[in-house]
Amino acid sequence: FGGRCVADYAKSVEVDAVDWTNAVAEFNRLEEIRTRAVEGGLRPQKIRHTIQDAFYAAHEPGYDGERLQACITELERIKTEDLPKMVVTNKTRVFNIEWKQAIENYNILTIAEATARAGLMREETRETHYRTDFPEADDTNWKCNVVAKLVDGQMAVEKVPIVTL
Repeated sequence: FGGRCVADYAKSVEVDAVDWTNAVAEFNRLEEIRTRAVEGGLRPQKIRHTIQDAFYAAHEPGYDGERLQACITELERIKTEDLPKMVVTNKTRVFNIEWKQAIENYNILTIAEATARAGLMREETRETHYRTDFPEADDTNWKCNVVAKLVDGQMAVEKVPIVTL
């Protein structure tokens, strides 16, 4: 029933021209990952473990700014050196787990970097965020959200006030 309602609604709505530019660019990016050929390529599983090792080394219980900075440095290295060398040996499009892992590696790296940068910026301890170099909560400076976003192609973090409804 729900599908029919959606179909009826779709027939009744006028649609503007669709700009497929971003969709085509994303399709091309994913195809490049699947078909990439690099001498001495690295498998997606190897890169996944490298990302995890860098992240977990910095995020053990009770971490500090030095470990977070080391994590960010290693994640940046992985982004510039390892990801471009990542190759998928299975070139099919159907049920290709290795290709899926390769795509996920880009996303996992982004999330890991955002988490590490936000943790480095937040110079206090709050709930599960425990900084040994800043062991106390600091409501005056840090009762806020820390937001990560892309600015001019680079990840940036900023403090944003908490909005209560």
